[in-house]
Amino acid sequence: MLALVFAATGGVYLAGGIAPRIAEVLQGEAFGATCADKPPFRDAMQTIPRFVFTRPEPAIDGLAAPLCAEDRFLFPAQNWRA
Repeated sequence: MLALVFAATGGVYLAGGIAPRIAEVLQGEAFGATCADKPPFRDAMQTIPRFVFTRPEPAIDGLAAPLCAEDRFLFPAQNWRA
């Protein structure tokens, strides 16, 4: 699994296509056990969380986040004025 190659300690994020339609399966115990069953990396794989994006337009939601809560996001040039 590429999660090991990239040391994805923050988690694996599944989005788009069929992933939201089978979210229950991807978040289920059987899928988790299958992902973790990678000897000799079983201990490392068990610590990597899995997330499934179920929002229809996650990119739009992400782009809107700084607009909805601008005090939580800091940009180096946000106070720049022409």
